[in-house]
Amino acid sequence: MKTKQCLVIVMTLLCLCVKAQNLRVTGVVRDKSDVIIGASVMVKNSTVGTVTDMDGRYSVEVPANGVLIFSYIGYTPVSYTHLRAHETP
Repeated sequence: MKTKQCLVIVMTLLCLCVKAQNLRVTGVVRDKSDVIIGASVMVKNSTVGTVTDMDGRYSVEVPANGVLIFSYIGYTPVSYTHLRAHETP
């Protein structure tokens, strides 16, 4: 069965706050046409994660060197590692 190419794009990292070596990462998961409701957002090699809401939004606390894995049925999972690149002062 042919797997669809991943169209998941993290559109916005709205707020990153440093708190005891962790970052609060929030954003919206969407494909080319719309938000993705119920996408899984997990911290790699942990049990920490969340699911996007009706607006495709998520919020999760991640270690400063953490990796986020975005996945959804029918899409190829995507890893995002540059969490501190969008940090706000």
